[in-house]
Formats: sequence, C-alpha cells, structure tokens
Amino acid sequence: MILLLVLACTIELRDVPCDTGAPGDGGGGDGGTPDGGGIDGGTTDGGGTTDGGTTDGGGTDGGTPTESAPVWLDVQPGGLFTCGLRTDDSLRCWGNDSEGQATPPGGAWLALATGYEHACALDASAAPTCWGRDDQGQASPPGGLVLGRIGAGGAHTCGLDASGALACWGRDAEGQSSPPGGDWAELVVGWAWGCAQAEASGPTCWGADDRGQVSGAPTEPLASWAAGLDHACGRRTDNTLVCWGADDRGQASPPPGQFAEVAAGADFSCALDLDGAITCWGADDHGQVRDAPGGTFARLRAHSGGRHACAVEVPDEVGGGARIQCWGLGGDGQATVPTE
Repeated sequence: MILLLVLACTIELRDVPCDTGAPGDGGGGDGGTPDGGGIDGGTTDGGGTTDGGTTDGGGTDGGTPTESAPVWLDVQPGGLFTCGLRTDDSLRCWGNDSEGQATPPGGAWLALATGYEHACALDASAAPTCWGRDDQGQASPPGGLVLGRIGAGGAHTCGLDASGALACWGRDAEGQSSPPGGDWAELVVGWAWGCAQAEASGPTCWGADDRGQVSGAPTEPLASWAAGLDHACGRRTDNTLVCWGADDRGQASPPPGQFAEVAAGADFSCALDLDGAITCWGADDHGQVRDAPGGTFARLRAHSGGRHACAVEVPDEVGGGARIQCWGLGGDGQATVPTE
C-alpha cells in the first residue's frame, strides 16, 4: 500500500488501500476522558455518551449517509470534523473548525491523519505538517522526520519512519507519547494510547490502560487492526475478528465471519466483509451502527474519539477517484460530505 492507512487513525504511504480528554458529543477538551466534554485528568466508565442520542452543537444525527462526487482517494474522520485526500493530491476538510482543524494547508500530499481537533499530512518528501489545536504540542512535530506511517489520537500524534523507529509528540500524561524502542512494521494510534507490531509478532501497546486496551492486546500477529477510545479490534490472518478493551456498549463484541478491514470509533466498531459490505456494532446513539450505508466499499474509517464514520466506495476506474459516504453524529457537519 502506498497511500496512508488510518485504521482508527493511522496512515500508511500511498497506494492507500487518530489526546485531548476523551470526547463528549459536543466538544473536546484536552486530557482526561469523555463524558460530555473531556477535560484534563480523570476518566469515566463507558464511552462518554448517554442513551437516546443527542445533538452536537445543534443539527441532526443519523439519517441517510451523504455521498460525494468521485474525486477522493481517502477520507479520515476526526472528532467533530472530517478531512479527505483528493485525486489531485490536495486536502479538503469539513465540519467543526473551532481550532482551525478543518482549514488544511494547500499543496500536494501523500497521506493524512486526523486527531480529535488537529490533523497532520505527509508532503511529497514524507515530512509531516500538522494544523489545528496545539495546546499539548500535538500539531508540532519534531523537525527532520521522514515517515512511512502517521496516526493521531486525542491530543497526540505518532509516526513510523523507514527504519522502523517510532516517534510521538503531544500529550504524554498517560505515556501515549513515550513509545517503545525497536524495529516496527505497523502502527495504530488510539485516543490516549497506541500499538505497534513487528514482523511475525503480536501488537505491543503503550499509554492509557484503564480498560485493558493496552494489557489485553492479543499475542498473535494481526493482519490489521484499529484503536478506539479504550477498545480495539483486529483482523486475524484468517480474516476473523478479535477485539479487546472496553465492551460496555458492545464495541468489543464483533460478529462472526471473515472481514477485509476494521475501524474503531469512540464506542463503536465497523468492518468491511470480503464482499465490501459494512457491518457495525456497539453504541448507536447517533446512528453510527444502524445508519451504515449499503453498497460495496474499498476502505473504512473512524476516529478513536469520534462518533461518526466514513467509507470509500470502490472506484469506477482502477487508480481513479472514488465517492465517499459518512454517517453518524453530524451536528457540526462532519458527516455531510462535500458534493463537488
């Protein structure tokens, strides 16, 4: 693959095929975990939502997913915003822009990663540029980095360079920006934690472990995986799914069957089966499960602090642009895909 893959917010260079305080429905904060706003410190049980759905800054949740024109290579949901990489290698973002997170730089880009209120992209030389909220240093990457993969959590960002070394920046109160040394092949970033995998080994995780999201990682090698707020789901080499961590909303109880890709949001998960159809499970307060679109898709995306998801349809032409669809929490316009 060579476009960047962000399973729950990690991306890999292009052929293409994510801490502030855990999110609430209406805003982020910086530290802690959800439940309505996410401020520094503390944690709360569950995924930080209440039953029955709500809005996020006014606006509606759920409903018919919106669909774009066929001009996209990839899409990355953030907290209350979404960004996409277009066929001309430019970036476009939509949704909440309170921290400048939906105002990307111009130019041509290889890959894209979204955090809760910040985002980063890799330029033609694979150097990262970030924008949006930066109160924890999450949008200030160290100089001199050349990355093959990049992912963003709530208020931290991590990358994997060509030598297999990890580099992280931003909030480190839970150890999420203090990755282990070693030679790594894969990287996935969750809300306040992350995991990397070496060849022929299972994931090694670090950071917040209040729900077993770090200590409960499987020992078997995974073909791919995605990290949410405090749970993760992975695809085994036989294409079946395994999940670990918090399961109070059913987000870590995957369906049987074989799947090609998996994505994890704050308190829900989705997967693409081998025919490209979407199945979701977990919290459904905002239609993030029930409103998943029908059709055939090539890629599936969610963010560890988000309650919406997006998918990239199979392109009409090999190597061409594709349409994207988004669904779930949408009060800030994060699930309303630009039509042009």
